[in-house]
Amino acid sequence: MNLKYANITLLGLVVFLAACGPKKPDEEKQLTRKPNVIFILTDDLGYGEPGCYGQEMFQTPNLDHLAEEGMRFTDFYAGNTVCAPSRASLMTGKHPGHASVRGNFGFKDGQWLMMPLSPQDSTLGEIMQARGYTTAIFGKWHLEGDFNPTHPEDRGFDETVRERFSAEAKAHFTEKYGSQGIVRDQNYPYLLYDGKEELLIEANKN
Repeated sequence: MNLKYANITLLGLVVFLAACGPKKPDEEKQLTRKPNVIFILTDDLGYGEPGCYGQEMFQTPNLDHLAEEGMRFTDFYAGNTVCAPSRASLMTGKHPGHASVRGNFGFKDGQWLMMPLSPQDSTLGEIMQARGYTTAIFGKWHLEGDFNPTHPEDRGFDETVRERFSAEAKAHFTEKYGSQGIVRDQNYPYLLYDGKEELLIEANKN
């Protein structure tokens, strides 16, 4: 064999073996790092209301920015047309026909009552916790029910700043929760509803 071609072949083999060798610690860390997940649900937002879907009467720059950097769906269905069952479908991954919450109210013992999530249903929060995530929910829950209440802190969420349903969801979260001094970890201060939820995210990302 020509010495020149033998050297080239040997060099190619060395490069190939180096590429197949053990991964560097930084590469392994990159492969095992969990992505940060922020799930945003806007209540009673119509399909055509954000500017990114053609609405021109008012501006929605933040939603438009998310759409520009992400993905827009043009053919899709919501889980339901009203709050609680739509949230139940999102939280459990179940079709509303199989979920335990099928309306904002249900009929039980001769009364119209808000229905809770079934304890047999796994929630998104519980699934994320089982995979090592720190979880939190800010805002409206609306899956508590009028009997056997289902609280988010008992269904997979480490931190909660929420109200039960729309009638209780006022614009006073900052004052209400700030005065209570909700502190669970020295890495971040109060969990307030004025943007301070970002501190929780910063403290727990990656």
